[in-house]
Amino acid sequence: MDKGGSVLAFTEGLSELLNSGMDLSGSLAVLDGKIAAEVRARVDVGEMLSVAVMTCRSAVFPDWYVAFVSAAESRGSLAATMAHLSRTLSERRSAREKFVGAVAYPLFIVFLTAVCAVVALLSYSSVFSTADGGGPLLGVGVDYDSFRNGALRSCAVGAFFLAAVAAAFVAVLRRCLAVDPCVSLFRSLSFLSDCGVPVVDAIDCSACVVEDSPRLCAALVAVKSDLMEGGDVPGAFGKALSEAGFMFESRAAFSSLSVAAAGGNGGAFSKVAEAVEKRSEKWRKTVLSFEQPVLLCAAAVFLAIVMKSVVGGVL
Repeated sequence: MDKGGSVLAFTEGLSELLNSGMDLSGSLAVLDGKIAAEVRARVDVGEMLSVAVMTCRSAVFPDWYVAFVSAAESRGSLAATMAHLSRTLSERRSAREKFVGAVAYPLFIVFLTAVCAVVALLSYSSVFSTADGGGPLLGVGVDYDSFRNGALRSCAVGAFFLAAVAAAFVAVLRRCLAVDPCVSLFRSLSFLSDCGVPVVDAIDCSACVVEDSPRLCAALVAVKSDLMEGGDVPGAFGKALSEAGFMFESRAAFSSLSVAAAGGNGGAFSKVAEAVEKRSEKWRKTVLSFEQPVLLCAAAVFLAIVMKSVVGGVL
């Protein structure tokens, strides 16, 4: 079952056809693939597109995808929504590809370092095992079996250390290269506001986009509650984001929304997304700049741990 690539291809194709002026039935009839065929069959018997993609068995459509399609059906903005979903899916796929590419280097360093250590140990072992009967090493009074066991223990300790450093760095890369949930949130709010969706309804729809961030979801619940009680949009977002720990986002949202034009908040939400994205990009560049030094230092420590046992066993 496809969980990403085919969904993107289906969305991109449907977006192009809808934006060219074709209706939904005609667009689905033109598209190829299992997803399009199943969705078309369901739509032809009277199901809404949102229901068709939600119950599709050929692929898994995210909850936020279904929420956006449902909102588009009620607002009559399906073509624009499919274009927005296409961009969102493309950005997420690009983020995954960047992560895979960035992880390749640390994994290669770990593998190469481990190979070097094993080769070094085997080389020393082949020389030192020439001692008669496993007795003193090269006549210096060092027992070969003790030396070997100590070297293996040191290698295991060094390997654990190197693996821990690599795992920690991969976790940091995964976080910094992923699409920032706040960027996704404010882009969604911007798009929905531009489509004429009220802020409260836009919050409900956008909450599905950031469901992987509990703190941000809790902040959105607080924003909606404040707005339902008559609070203003800038104050609601500023207060809720601040209390959730998103200090930069809180200041950016309050500032942009406070000076938003009377015509709507779409432009203000877009400015917040741009500000957060610039900050995230600086963070990514900083982390990536430390990738090589950190891994090389970790590799040096690993080799030092291993070679200490070898040298110590001989001297």
